[in-house]
Amino acid sequence: MNWIQTITGNEVEKVPYVVFGVGNSEWRQTFHRIPKLIDDELEKRGGERLVTLGLTNVAEKDPFLDFEIWESKELWPALEKRYSDVAGGAPEASVGSIGLSCSYEVGDYLEVLPMNPLDAVTRALRRFKLPWDAVLTIAGSDITSLPIGIPVSAWDVLSSYVELASLSTRKDTLALASYARSEKVRMEIELLASNAKFKSEIEDKRVSILDLLERFPAVELPMATYLGMLQPIRTRQYSISSSPLKDPSYATLTYSVLETPSLSGQGLYKGVASSFLASLKPDDRLQVCIRRSNIAFHLPLAPDTTPIICIAAGAGLAPFRGFIQQRSIQMKADRILAPALLILGCHSRDDDLYREEFDAWEVEGAVVVKRAYSRDTKQTAGCKYVQDRVAEQEEYVRKLWKQGGKSTYVEVGKSVTQWKRPLGAS
Repeated sequence: MNWIQTITGNEVEKVPYVVFGVGNSEWRQTFHRIPKLIDDELEKRGGERLVTLGLTNVAEKDPFLDFEIWESKELWPALEKRYSDVAGGAPEASVGSIGLSCSYEVGDYLEVLPMNPLDAVTRALRRFKLPWDAVLTIAGSDITSLPIGIPVSAWDVLSSYVELASLSTRKDTLALASYARSEKVRMEIELLASNAKFKSEIEDKRVSILDLLERFPAVELPMATYLGMLQPIRTRQYSISSSPLKDPSYATLTYSVLETPSLSGQGLYKGVASSFLASLKPDDRLQVCIRRSNIAFHLPLAPDTTPIICIAAGAGLAPFRGFIQQRSIQMKADRILAPALLILGCHSRDDDLYREEFDAWEVEGAVVVKRAYSRDTKQTAGCKYVQDRVAEQEEYVRKLWKQGGKSTYVEVGKSVTQWKRPLGAS
């Protein structure tokens, strides 16, 4: 503080800064005095304030939660605006390679049993005032996914057994109201559960039970009751993005890591499975199983006479990478194959997944790739979305469609199904 107040030159002129202050209102004379003083002094001396001063009161609120909210709503948007490369517009896709002890076919799915993100588990422990090494013994019926009657780490229960991010139902919300210490808080929570508010304030904002518990510290919910309200953690399904012809003991997954400001306004929302996969290190073990895809999603039984048309956007490319990888391997073994067309949509060349691989496969004749860049249409003949590229390639698409007859494979997402009907009808 002495240094800031005695500055006489231009040491901090045009220096960008942010300040977040933590105080206790029980100390009235000094409450938030220092962070406010620092914020004012830096501005007076020419510093560039990037965001509004953030403040929290430990006597009334959770300072960590307040900081997360301020960080996601104020700090990161300001940094992104000033330094455009701080954050991207769309989630980046990640690729993971997983060793398997079971067989799969190209086009199949991998079901992954994830663990909750580290910060979500930490939030739950903090809300129930439990140390990280707390041990629980859960009593109850055998009709539960929780470990009953044995000592188990609270960390393990919260990370591996329950869905911390699951939506608070109307029943859950009303149950929280019944544990409120004050009538005012009880009425406020009951209002959220009402027909007038529940959809807009809970459902649409994807508010979890944990979100509500952090929002209302006056709710004294027992830990056992909380665990009983949560859904068992469930598996997530991902398309395998490789061919077993490449290596039958390994499979690759292609996924987007979901991390975005929570619609509830409380910190960040992180995808459970994608965050878990992104956290894995080489030689880590995880629980997975193969799920067979519908026979209609496999490569044609007569690949020499049946063309395939694949349409994908972003990480939706995953299964088609496996398709084309398999075709490349087959062609190297002197297999004659019918043509394949891949229409791919993404933001720009920067997030054009597997670009080098697909370029090489295109040179080999395993596929023809036509792209649509929504943020750089000059590179894609003016095509912004895959629908545009389908229209631009209509003549070739119709040719492949007619060549394959009813067995022609067209894989589209829900957002582009509108072009399929008129094409098939004609």
